[in-house]
Amino acid sequence: MERAVPQHQLAAILFTDMVGYTEVMEQDEQLARRLVLRQREVLFPCVERHSGTVIRELGDGFLVMFGSTVEAVRCALDTQAALKDEHRLALRMGIHLGDVVLGEGSLQGLGVNVAARLQALATPRSIYISADVWRQIKSQVDLTATSLGFYSLKGVSEPIEVYEVKARGPDALPALRAHRRAGQNPYLNRVAVRDRRDFFGRTRELTRLFHRLNASLPQSISIVGERRIGKSSFLHHLTDPDTQRLYLNDPQRYLFLLLDLQERRQTTVENFFRFVYDELAKISNPVHVDQPATYEGFRSMVASLTQGHQRLVFLLDEFEIIGTNPKFDRAFFDFLRGLANNNDVAYLIASGVHLQRLCASGKIASSPFFNIFWHLPLGPFQVEEARTLIAEPSAAAGYPLASYTDVLLDVGGFFPFFLQIACSVAFELLLETPERLNEDSFMETCWDEMQPHFAFIWQSLSDDERTVCRELATASPGKPRSPALREIKRKGYVVEETGQPRLFSRLFMEFVQQAG
Repeated sequence: MERAVPQHQLAAILFTDMVGYTEVMEQDEQLARRLVLRQREVLFPCVERHSGTVIRELGDGFLVMFGSTVEAVRCALDTQAALKDEHRLALRMGIHLGDVVLGEGSLQGLGVNVAARLQALATPRSIYISADVWRQIKSQVDLTATSLGFYSLKGVSEPIEVYEVKARGPDALPALRAHRRAGQNPYLNRVAVRDRRDFFGRTRELTRLFHRLNASLPQSISIVGERRIGKSSFLHHLTDPDTQRLYLNDPQRYLFLLLDLQERRQTTVENFFRFVYDELAKISNPVHVDQPATYEGFRSMVASLTQGHQRLVFLLDEFEIIGTNPKFDRAFFDFLRGLANNNDVAYLIASGVHLQRLCASGKIASSPFFNIFWHLPLGPFQVEEARTLIAEPSAAAGYPLASYTDVLLDVGGFFPFFLQIACSVAFELLLETPERLNEDSFMETCWDEMQPHFAFIWQSLSDDERTVCRELATASPGKPRSPALREIKRKGYVVEETGQPRLFSRLFMEFVQQAG
């Protein structure tokens, strides 16, 4: 792999980075090291085949130099293709062509800096290249690239046009995103996402959750998040067989049963058991239950499944429907705990607040059932997840929004629902005037759509939380209110930049200022 490299030369620079490496390292250091080794196993032979040189290892990524832009791009594409089915190992890559200087085992020069910035911009499993690289490779008939617009990169005097490059053919626009026709707005969905191809982000939460379901005894999990944060979409995503194959060690052993309790407010324990039996009959590998809808019958059904080496995972959406129903007494919840203690059973429950606050009485809340849960907060998107939601669906639909990332994040923040509204408005305005986004129309339309939701949020906040919001909106923070500030940050309505808190959206800030 070692090569003699001139001190000065024009070279194609490739940076790689592993998505979510820090998170994996915190949870499982041995796994993190295995993933880095796996990246080396795939990348190094590929670099050699394409006449490149690995200059330096960067913890969870690598700095690589090539004499040819075509070889650099083909190496990146081959590496991504080889890792496409390894869900724990997602790379993002950046490539730029520029003058470099080799010294002391590392490269220096503007070309290196630009490649590093492109890699930082890239979404998981993507390859971002500069316009200089695209001009060099665009004659290659088996490659295609989509312009993501111009970006101002740190340390670079002029904005640079950024492209995402892919192999031309069936995978040029992955089937995951190519199910919509060109010009169709991909951001209109306002209900739970049921199609895996429309689900974005949550890699960190999925990794944590499936790590616990993969344990020797599957663990029960309480998924807590604000209204419209995506809890129902998250539960639906867990039931997708492709998702399970990506994350579970032995997916054939698991039986996921999603129970939406929204329309069962007046149900009884007996009817709940019947509901479960009916849903078991509807799943892809149907389970036909010939048991009475009683405690003993339900216990027998669960035991027969787990004795057949099945792990039964109940996903309960809108848990408060039964938590606040007096017909579900403490005996019911103690019974559920007993099922988990004596069988391979786990409960995944989505709610807006901690489960015990949703109980009909303190007696029910004191049930040991509520002690078996691991807490998984579902909060705002990570930066890279928000960028992916902006860039991927819009590019696949023919009207890329990536160049408007800053204004979209300014309005929608990292709260998925509001970011989706912002993207939807921008997409439809670009359909009318593709040359540019009219920011006045954009702001006005976003305000009209978001304002009713802001009003609901405002009513749901405590007095202390509203005070914190007012202080942040007027940029004149008064006495620190740490508990209230922490709580609204958890909910996703406050974000931090360089250690300073701010309201998540410019329009929400305007709403707070008007609310007074």
